[in-house]
Amino acid sequence: MFLNRQQLIAFRATTQFSSNALQYLSTFCRELNAPSWKPSTPAGSSIDYATLANTPTARTSIAINRDLLNVYVPGTDWTKAAFTRADGTTADQTDLLIKQRFPLSRINGLADPTFASTAISTINNGVLVPASATTVQRDFGLFWNSANKRWDYVGATGSTVLSAIERLDQVAAENREPNFFELLKAVILSASVGIGSGSGSTFVAAEGKYYNNTSNFSADSQIMQIGANIIDQWDSDNIPTFIGFKDPTTSTVYEIAGIENLPYLNKLVFKPSWTSVTSKGVTTYTLDAWLIPSLWNPHQNAPPAASQNVQIAMTSGTLTANTTSPTGATSALTGSATLFMAVDASLFPTSAAAPTPSGPTTANGIKSSSLPAGITKSADNSNYGFHPPSLTGIPSTTPPSTTTTVYPSFGAGTNFELQVQVSTSPSVWKAYQRWTGCSNTTPVTCQSPSTWLPNTNLQDPEFVTLDPRTLRFGAWANDAKHSAVATDYTTGLLTTLDQGGGTYETITALPPTPQGTNFIYTGPPYALYNYANNPTSSTVYYKDLDTLRRQGDIISGATTAMLPADVVDRPQILNRPFQSLAELGQVFRDQPWKTLDFTTASSPDAGLLDVFTLHESANEGGKTSLNTSQKPALTAILSQATKRLTDSTGATVITSAQRDAIVNALFNITSTNPMIRKTDLLTQLANDLSVTVLGNKEARELVMRAFSDTCQTRSWNLLIDLVAQSGRYPPTASSLAGFLVEGEQHYWVHVAIDRFTGQVVDKQIEVVNE
Repeated sequence: MFLNRQQLIAFRATTQFSSNALQYLSTFCRELNAPSWKPSTPAGSSIDYATLANTPTARTSIAINRDLLNVYVPGTDWTKAAFTRADGTTADQTDLLIKQRFPLSRINGLADPTFASTAISTINNGVLVPASATTVQRDFGLFWNSANKRWDYVGATGSTVLSAIERLDQVAAENREPNFFELLKAVILSASVGIGSGSGSTFVAAEGKYYNNTSNFSADSQIMQIGANIIDQWDSDNIPTFIGFKDPTTSTVYEIAGIENLPYLNKLVFKPSWTSVTSKGVTTYTLDAWLIPSLWNPHQNAPPAASQNVQIAMTSGTLTANTTSPTGATSALTGSATLFMAVDASLFPTSAAAPTPSGPTTANGIKSSSLPAGITKSADNSNYGFHPPSLTGIPSTTPPSTTTTVYPSFGAGTNFELQVQVSTSPSVWKAYQRWTGCSNTTPVTCQSPSTWLPNTNLQDPEFVTLDPRTLRFGAWANDAKHSAVATDYTTGLLTTLDQGGGTYETITALPPTPQGTNFIYTGPPYALYNYANNPTSSTVYYKDLDTLRRQGDIISGATTAMLPADVVDRPQILNRPFQSLAELGQVFRDQPWKTLDFTTASSPDAGLLDVFTLHESANEGGKTSLNTSQKPALTAILSQATKRLTDSTGATVITSAQRDAIVNALFNITSTNPMIRKTDLLTQLANDLSVTVLGNKEARELVMRAFSDTCQTRSWNLLIDLVAQSGRYPPTASSLAGFLVEGEQHYWVHVAIDRFTGQVVDKQIEVVNE
């Protein structure tokens, strides 16, 4: 490390590299590690975010998305202290509320709720401070609920579960810094979150966290989910972070579970089977049926190799198989805490060799010897499922005909619930996924197009979610009788809505509601698979609450991330601290097949790159200006950037031609329109051909991964060449030119000035010894 410029020059003389390189090299560069983001209004938005941030004025606005440089500590006396910040410094009245970016390293403090470990939460005046209940509540608004083995979101004080995340004006009024979730809410465009299926149920009961926007509850719930997902991308374990958040209307406390590298419930598939029994010359025909869960790990990278059991449990409600022509019903299978089967999460691979969903089988770790009586192997001898008792009575001595239908019924009380559970300790199991209030209200049925006998391959009807990680759009139904697609009778467990080769499964019942407002579709059947990409070319699409139609992760409409073989277009679970802030682009956004967006110019998430940091320091050094006129500096930063996050061989390193095209595009942009905030890199460069030709979302985001932490826009870094002279004026001097120099000293003054505040961020005076 060079402590001053003279050491750099001496090193050049020793190594004999070109002296021309010195103009590109500096030993002093500082940036105030503080955000300067403010919202802009995307084209076509029904909400003018920029105007709201300035209404009535930028300082007095109560908008969710604020100009962060106009949010101040209340008061008018700048000499009076208001509160103590997390770094131990004092916040005075009239100071900016947000002094520095939030260090994501504080997530480490959530690793052990007993705080027995030495996990580091923050740095106060250069001193490492271990996490505690106090620091976690200050930084995250979380309080450990030991009875329910979860964190509760309680805000800055107390232990009562809250129903809302506060705005920045509310935070300022409480004389404190905003916490992690409040910052998320402040910089994610407010109406880009909160959309979900309405108060009418799909196959699952409508849940307020997906539609109730009283006091922005659904939007805040999505912010909480995104926050939990960030935490679980950062931490090293494969156990979801559970957070309690309360519905303001029903007082229901929802447990939000962060997304991990686990199998998720993809479908519930009904598997009917008729069998014949001949006794004393009389043949009778009896119905048997199973409800089989289809599980899928929808991520790109393989799960941890260590064995990890998850349980699929029918915890409440009843299940029967019902027939018409003739009419009959099995006796009910009743849910309970002990009606579950366990599989091994590590045996649900995500690789291209075996990426498909699967039912519970011996291959993925199910242990038949420990199963309760209500779970048995299905008629095709392949999968295990929930098995209602046999039909009571004999339905007919005539073989079932093509007019016979069979369907699952979940009881009249709509209290059927299926859970996928993970062990948080040897004796504690918690549900990281719940399908609640399941009801086949239409009903969707199986009506075989030909003879029912012999047939052990039926998988019809089925209940499916677009993305197994969220029920924000509900769970829907498909049956072959109404889709008129013959393959729907026998496909289900091993497929998603994108079955490959341009073949998509349509939905025949229980779509999201209300139709025609935010969810646009025609039918039945409904081509709802289009919601995965939400392409502008489709007539089936959804709009966010600001009426914008934002696309999914797959930029091309040719396929979707649901395609089983399309592994590389799905996100990864990193389970490690981020190496670049732009790795937040792997975080699930709690909308089907959407991660946080650092790919599009109109991204609603760009502010995250400015409000968070990977470092605890108030100032940062060594960053290059995005507006630099020195192309070689930008070229060096972008060199060896990879399109894939897990490229251990260098196979996806961008070519020199691709690198130079990006640098030239950036240089041309800043030459005519300098970037004011580092989020301008996304808004101004993302749509350039040099970026879009790189490939999928992960590949395009390499630009943000390379530049977001190494570059800055808010500081002027200057080198002042100064010669200080001492001497005197002789008695005969008649002008300044008569000054008599008796001594002089040469200085290089390095100074960094913040462009927004005029503050001198740092300075260094170097005595030049020539």
